[in-house]
Amino acid sequence: MDVAKKYHGMIEKTIYVLEEVVIIAQNEQEAEDKLLDRDYDVVGSEIQEESINNEWINSSEPLSVDEFMKYRDDLH
Repeated sequence: MDVAKKYHGMIEKTIYVLEEVVIIAQNEQEAEDKLLDRDYDVVGSEIQEESINNEWINSSEPLSVDEFMKYRDDLH
């Protein structure tokens, strides 16, 4: 007889985000320098792309009696 267990999985993702920033500077060169130095205020961000690189089952453990009672209808 199979006994239900709780499995813990891991999902490794790469997320690409586009951020809009505001930089206060005297000229474009100074603004570019501040951009490279991360001297700015982020005013917005948006996820551009999300991709799953890898996924796996990391571990398992027996269900407690309470967990078994909670999920028993889903197990059949």
